Amino acid sequence: MKYFKPLSLGLYLYTLLVILWGAWVRISKSGDGCGDSWPLCDGKVIPSTKSLATWIEFSHRLTTGLFGIFVVVLCVMVLKNKSSNVYLKRVAKLSVLFTISEALLGAALVKFGLVTDNDSFLRLFVMGLHQVNSLLLSGFIGLCIIFYKSDIKVHWSMIKTLLCSCFLLLAATGAIASLSTTLHPSTSLLSGLQADLFENSHWIIKWRSIHPILATVLGGTLLYVFILQGAKTGFTKELKDLIRLFAVGLIFGALTLTFLSPMWMKLTHLLLAHLLWLFLLRYLVQVISKLSANGRRV
Repeated sequence: MKYFKPLSLGLYLYTLLVILWGAWVRISKSGDGCGDSWPLCDGKVIPSTKSLATWIEFSHRLTTGLFGIFVVVLCVMVLKNKSSNVYLKRVAKLSVLFTISEALLGAALVKFGLVTDNDSFLRLFVMGLHQVNSLLLSGFIGLCIIFYKSDIKVHWSMIKTLLCSCFLLLAATGAIASLSTTLHPSTSLLSGLQADLFENSHWIIKWRSIHPILATVLGGTLLYVFILQGAKTGFTKELKDLIRLFAVGLIFGALTLTFLSPMWMKLTHLLLAHLLWLFLLRYLVQVISKLSANGRRV
């Protein structure tokens, strides 16, 4: 697999592109651009309409279809190569599995009409699953890069599971906040904060404050834990990168809230979340596993 690393890196970048384009479909309210038809668009392979929403949705389906093919090819390359380690094979298989679940969640949003101005609890639930699934998917593809030609022995633990679960919970609440600001935008930061507390406000508006609160409490705690870990075991390059990106993510999230979540900031915030997720996985896999293998308490 001479070109596996650049190919897997290219696939990871393409994964981020597909995810960000999917977010643009939601933000632009183009989710019903192909009607309730799936996987076809308005019952056709290639739509004939000139509607912008249709072409935004259709292009997303086209890029995700190509993505599915690329992931399967990557998995076949890994499984057919005798030098692939057990961890690389495992994450390659999981990449295919979560590609399928990602497609099914996208199909559910379309088939059940959970698009455009739909603000039902079902849409919120599926959106949360979609967010977590996309993070797991990009994470497994990113781990393909990390595990390639790696002889590391992964030592998993409850603390690693807890750290990952906290991050995924934070991301799921981010889906609530993002959907709320898309469907019920505020005219100012003050009016938005007041709407969060109004008794007659829509429930999705009241729930959107969960994300910034969790980001402050949970995100701040995670950042503190990482700094303590560095003071205890040494600040490796992986840990320094993680701390820096985590701090950038928290600051940028606060700015996104302050400036009422403009489109470009929403997309950048989502991109930072996926990069931060990969940096977290890289640290847990490469550094913590080495420390555990050497008998050091972490």
